[in-house]
Amino acid sequence: MIDKVANALNANDLVQISTAASVIHEPTELSNPNIVKVVVDRSGIALYFSRYSIPFLRELADASNAEKLSRFRYLKHIGIYGFRKDALLRFVSLDKSLLEEAEKLEQLRALENGMRIIVVEVAYNGVPVDTPSDIKLVENQLLSSNRINSVGGME
Repeated sequence: MIDKVANALNANDLVQISTAASVIHEPTELSNPNIVKVVVDRSGIALYFSRYSIPFLRELADASNAEKLSRFRYLKHIGIYGFRKDALLRFVSLDKSLLEEAEKLEQLRALENGMRIIVVEVAYNGVPVDTPSDIKLVENQLLSSNRINSVGGME
């Protein structure tokens, strides 16, 4: 995945940042605000990131998430980034943006300031660890796969 993100940045001189996303398959992920969704253009350039399920499917407004997933290919953002050096220096010098503050997503600062982000699709279905409750979920998964012992040590 790291190579794909780096290669996407190196292959496109018109972008300043690269990141990754994977297809959402689980209906519960679509309405989970801790799973960040991304919409891209036909070239894979990010149009918007949101905690909300975007795009909004008007004709399926009252449909289940499973129905929405059967009709549209939603992408979830994987929080890994590649930056060109000058882009990173610019990004950290920018003030937080209105959209960034609203959604609590730092990549919106880049978009709002005209920076282009290319999104590479990867086959990754890892569990993000963004909240304290995520830690317990990952611990339970590791315990069930016998990758850690009951006292929390890696085996």
